[in-house]
This record gives sequence, structure tokens and C-alpha cells, in this order.
Amino acid sequence: MVISSVMISCHSNKIATNIYVAGFDTDSRTDKFKAKVWQNHQNLSLTDGTYAAYANALFVSGTDVYVAGYEQRNYSDVVIKVWKNEQLLDTLTDNTAYAEVNAIYIFDNDIYVVGQKENHATIWKNGKSTFLHQDEAASTATSIYVSKKDVYVAGWIFDPQWLKKVAVIWKNGELYKVLTNGKNEAYANAIVVDKDNVYVAGGEGSIAKIWKNGNSYKALTDGQQYAQVESMYVYENDIYIVGWQGKVAKVWKNGILHKNLTDGNYFSSANDVFVLDNDIYICGHENNIPKIWKNGKTFHELKHENNHGCANALVVIQNKGK
Repeated sequence: MVISSVMISCHSNKIATNIYVAGFDTDSRTDKFKAKVWQNHQNLSLTDGTYAAYANALFVSGTDVYVAGYEQRNYSDVVIKVWKNEQLLDTLTDNTAYAEVNAIYIFDNDIYVVGQKENHATIWKNGKSTFLHQDEAASTATSIYVSKKDVYVAGWIFDPQWLKKVAVIWKNGELYKVLTNGKNEAYANAIVVDKDNVYVAGGEGSIAKIWKNGNSYKALTDGQQYAQVESMYVYENDIYIVGWQGKVAKVWKNGILHKNLTDGNYFSSANDVFVLDNDIYICGHENNIPKIWKNGKTFHELKHENNHGCANALVVIQNKGK
């Protein structure tokens, strides 16, 4: 998984570490959610609060910051939008049907967005939409990764035989791998390609898990309590996954619980993870407060209105100073 982000700059040896975050909070005037980015401890609104809006995905390419999100007037009236450097770049849907947006990726100046349109898993490339699944059964695309010009997308398809969701991978617009057999409800929420290995994180039944190259690879939980995976990052052969279990925001490393980020007193979720120089940055929320954790500890609570917000995506970039 915004045009503005939380950019927290720390200068050391002429290196600036910039943390970009996308999410939403509640407009104090209209009491509706506003799509947000935070930059240099300042929160910037992508929308004006007239309609409920959310920033769900973020990608930084060079000096450009891209955000994907949506405005929603009612359940079936959804407009997916892409912002670049805090300015509206493109509108992907026309609010005539339900739609959702889950991820954005920039490669060779092409802008890829994935989600759902008209009940079909959908990929947009430079504003043009293509259904990944043509059948009547519902489907959704949740995550995207581009490697060597191959476009990998994770998501799910509803299996009409078992009446459950099946976790899948598409590659270059075609169904590539079916990860589950339909006997248990399943989902795939994150995909990363590293050294030609395709990793997917998601869940089957009540068990959070990882697939590698289409095969079950590691179980993150034992299934006794439901756990939800939200995002994944691979860094120097280590696989970091974030999500939640019960009320607790969690991070797993190589299939083993690495840290509980919260104490479980309030519902919380870890929604995205980025690793840089062995530092683990995570964004999410605790008790509706958007925040960032660094190496397992609260790093920054993001400024928000009305005590209700969420951080959905982050990217961490180092820039050399002059």
C-alpha cells in the first residue's frame, strides 16, 4: 500500500530521512472523514470534508509522491482518485457503481492502481481500467508489485461452489496462481517479489500465513484467535508482515511474532511497514489515533482532528543533503 505525507526529517551526516504517511481523519466542521497526508509534522488534506474520503495507498517515485484514495457519498457512490504532489491527477471512476482502491505502484513512469470496480478485481494503468476477473463471481485486487516489467497482483475471487473467497495471484492481467482450495475463507492482502521469489501474505480460515511461489510457506498464527494481515516488506532476505490479532497491532518477522505494538486495551491495527537501514517503520492506529511505530515503539502520533483517524500507508526515503 497520498500526495502529502508525513515527512519527518532528521539530519545526520547530511542524510535526511523522510517519512511519508497517507490516511484519513475526521473533519471538525462536517464530522466526515477527510483523505490526509502528513508532511514535516503538518497534516495536509487532500479533500475538503464535503464527502467522506480516504487515502489508502502511497508510492514515492523520485521526488514525486503519489496517493490513491476515494470519496464516498453513499455505499454505491464512490469516486476513486489519484493525487500527485498534493494535486488531483486523475479520477478513475464516475460514481455510478461501488468501487474500491487498495494499492498504487509506479514503474517506468506508468501509474498502476488496483482495487475493485463493478464487483470485479480491477487494474488501472495510466487511468485505463481492465478487469482481472471477468466472471460474475465477485473479486477484488488488493496489492501490486512490478518486477522486471511483470505486473503481479494479489487478491481474491469468490468461489460459487464453496461460497467462500479464494486467495489468488494475477500476472500481467492473467490468473497466475490459485493459493487456496475454497474450503476455508481466504484472502491475499500483500504481494512482494524478491530475487524472483513471489511472496504473498494473507489468511486462510483463522490462520494468517505466507505463500511463496504459489505454495503455503509459513503460518504466522495457530488459528486459535483470528488474525488479519495488512502489509508486507522484504528486506535483506527477511520478511516483515504487519496486521492485528484480537485488539493488538503486531509485526511478524520470518513467520515468527516479532513485536506486539500495543497492549490490547484498545483496538489497534498495523497497516503498513517499511524497513530502511534495519529500522522498522510501521503505521496504523491505536484507539482511532493515527500513529507511527519505529522498531516496536511509538515514534510519532500524527496530528489529527476529533480524535478519529488512521494511517494506512507509509514510505521512508533517505535523501543526501548538500
